[in-house]
Amino acid sequence: MEDMTRFKYGLIAVSQSEKDRESERITVNHFCGYETPPTDFDKTELEKELNTDPEFGLIGRINKDVFIITAPEEMVKFYTNQDIDFGDKQ
Repeated sequence: MEDMTRFKYGLIAVSQSEKDRESERITVNHFCGYETPPTDFDKTELEKELNTDPEFGLIGRINKDVFIITAPEEMVKFYTNQDIDFGDKQ
């Protein structure tokens, strides 16, 4: 399991469908945690990764209908309080 509690900041990839717009909601497609405040470089690198890695299912959508924004503090707390098994630890 990944220790998410070390992350104090985050970037999120968000989208908003027509249905979401009607209900004034957004969809969080991805959360990326950081120990220090993310920089413009971090944002650019996340955009590249999400736009090229098929694992995320977002190829061709970044900066079209999916946008990277700073995660609000409450959202960072939500994600960092989760026990998440990424399946990549042996």
